[in-house]
Amino acid sequence: MEHLRRGLHRPDLRASVGGAYATPFFAIVLAAAILCLVVLGAPSPASAQGPPCFPLTIVEQSLWAHYGERPVKELLTENNRLLWLFVDREGTSWTVVELRPKGAGTEACQQGSGRHWQDIEWQPWGGPET
Repeated sequence: MEHLRRGLHRPDLRASVGGAYATPFFAIVLAAAILCLVVLGAPSPASAQGPPCFPLTIVEQSLWAHYGERPVKELLTENNRLLWLFVDREGTSWTVVELRPKGAGTEACQQGSGRHWQDIEWQPWGGPET
């Protein structure tokens, strides 16, 4: 009780929360969750606003210089979003950007990217019985 009078009291986690939350397993899981937030970054209001956008000419130059990618397809979604598909010649990388008007120019916002793409030969749909 001497430590209570000196102001050094730290309540036992088992007594205040419950025995299950004071186990070493819980402490390890909690530490791992905190580490993930620190390493991966906690969601912030800035990240909730969407992907970063840059002038289209800069995006085109950057994708060409770093990945050898050029735009090959233009897609219009049903909610009128304009997308461009960039791919490299060897089929090792691809990037999809959304084009948005910005002032007198156009900005490109990355929507996705990946590796290993290939064209699929178009075949007419023969129905479920084929």
